Amino acid sequence: MLYLIERDGIWFYNRRVSKDLISEVASSFMRRSHGTSDKSEAQRRRNIENVLADAKFAELRAGSGREHGSDVKRFSGGSSVPTEVLGSVDI
Repeated sequence: MLYLIERDGIWFYNRRVSKDLISEVASSFMRRSHGTSDKSEAQRRRNIENVLADAKFAELRAGSGREHGSDVKRFSGGSSVPTEVLGSVDI
């Protein structure tokens, strides 16, 4: 399953970081436990994680936290997502 792996009954988000961003992210992979054994819940959380990761990668490539003057929604841990990217995702 794309970006999901299961270990000991728990689902983890597992995504390779693009070569051009490894020095910025300080790792070649993003790995995070979803803390659930429920596959559908892990898929939901993976989808949210993908939106956050894509936005963070775009932010790093652009070198700024605000692209095209858009409003930005901030999340715990310092992540931010332009609101037009996030749309109606329920976190």
